[in-house]
This record gives sequence, C-alpha cells and structure tokens, in this order.
Amino acid sequence: MAEAREGKDKGGDGSSEGCDATRFAFFWRAGSPFSNFHPARFSMVVRQPGLAGRVGDDGVVVGGGGGGVDGGGGDDKEAARTERGTRAAGRRARGGAGGGGAGVDDESIGDAVEFTYFCSEQAMMHGKALLFGDFEAARLVMAATKPGQCKSIGRKVRGFNDGTWKKYRVPIVYAATSCKFSQRKDLRAAMDATRGRTLVEAAPRDRIWGIGLGEAAAKAMPPAEWPGQNLLGATLTRLRDDMTAGTVPARGISLDLPVPDVGDGAVVARAPTKRERKRGEKKGGGVAAPVVEERRTRGSGKRRRSGD
Repeated sequence: MAEAREGKDKGGDGSSEGCDATRFAFFWRAGSPFSNFHPARFSMVVRQPGLAGRVGDDGVVVGGGGGGVDGGGGDDKEAARTERGTRAAGRRARGGAGGGGAGVDDESIGDAVEFTYFCSEQAMMHGKALLFGDFEAARLVMAATKPGQCKSIGRKVRGFNDGTWKKYRVPIVYAATSCKFSQRKDLRAAMDATRGRTLVEAAPRDRIWGIGLGEAAAKAMPPAEWPGQNLLGATLTRLRDDMTAGTVPARGISLDLPVPDVGDGAVVARAPTKRERKRGEKKGGGVAAPVVEERRTRGSGKRRRSGD
C-alpha cells in the first residue's frame, strides 16, 4: 500500500524558491489510499426521497429518470456487459446506523439504502447520478468494474447543473471517504500518519480536485501559485481532522440527497395523444401504450457533458 509521500526539500515557505514541502502530504495515483481510484471496499447509506422504491430485488437502482448515458463509449459498454453477475450493490437500510452510516432515523427509513462500493470514485459518481435523477447512469456506475468506467459514466449524467453539482460535490465525497476510512483500519492508519500536514492531490491535469501540477512542480513554487483548487486534498484533510477530534461516527456518515429535478434530460411516460391512439387502433394494437419520450436539456437541446 502506497502512502502519501512526505517532502524532504525545505524551500522558503511562500517564497519564490518553492514551498516548505514538509507541510504537505502529496498523492495522486491509484496506489495511494487517498486516491479516489484506490481499490477499497466499503458501504455507505444513501438517503433520498423515493430511492428505496427504485431498488430492485437484485439490489441495483432500476433505470429510468434521467434516461441514462450514451452507449458509445467503450467503458460504458463494458460496464453494461458486466451488469449480469454483479453482486447486489444496494439494500434497504434497517434501523440504527443502517450499517453504513449514522443518523438513519425511523422517519426516513423507507428512503435509506445501503450501497457497497469498490472505490470512492464509484461512490462519488453514483451519488452524482442520483443527485440529478439519472437512475440509468446510477445503474451503470454500480455495474462498472473499474474506476475509469465510473468516471466516464459520471461525466455524461443527464440533467446536470453546474451550480447544483458545486453545492453537493464536496459533501458527497466527504460522506464517501468518511465511510471508506472509518471502515478500513489499514486506510485509517495511513490517514493518521499524515497528521499535521495538508493532503495534496498532485494531479497534473486536474485543477478542480487536484492542484493542476505534479509533485515535483508543486514543490518548486509557493502553494499560493498552484493553479488547482485541491478539493480532494482539502476534503480529506478536513475529514482526518474531524476523525481525530472524534466528530465522525465509527462507521462513517450517511449521505443525504435532495429530491432530484428530472425535468431536464429525463425519460418520462405520458398518455398518448388522440392522434396516437387512433394510429395504434388502425394498426390493430388496441389501446395505445404510454408514449416514452426524451426531454432535452434546456437551451440548445443538446446533451451536455457534466463537470467533474
């Protein structure tokens, strides 16, 4: 298991010579336990109005709602092919902490579902799909077998709204990683070893969750000049401090999501029009079935690629 690397070079803190690398714990690749791609099995309770009713007997959220994602990507196709034989990924939480989080009270028990994930990237993209009501994308994420598949599917979630995602993305990742590090003693030990330092995702191409620089480049300049936001590193640093203070339950926290707005990009069923009913009768089909149609996203009517 790779741990976050501790910098050895001591440049002037905030000076033009570089950063005081001993203040930071850099990580990036999947070998690090702090990476969202790191393989780590854990459970998390997700609460959302109506969610329990969408979980089938096999434990997978049934499709519908957001209408799913394009089937053109190779990762998406592979994820769909692996759906058969995938173990039940979700079950209705029963009382108490629900096994995966805290605070699952009796009033919301009908909407509390415990999901098992193989990495925090899967949990993040699953939460993203549920947030926007794209239950087909949620199903594909749970059927995926690789973190990259989950990320690819999550980038195509329908009904995506950037403002809404910015509001909920950190709470989703905080909840997922709190369950991940609370339930795995080996990962918790790696987390505790970083006390006193700020966790930094040195992802050269990610300026949102990472700093937009590799580790070597980051050490050569003051932290104030790093181009990225380091959202993942900041979230993990806060989580570590909360765990140290004892403010995170032993099994992690549950994730509460609002009622999804599936008005855009949704697949909906409507009653057939009079003309459609007559057309069906002429074809000998009897009573016409409800018509399924796709609502396009506001604006251009084209599918948007959602942000990370």
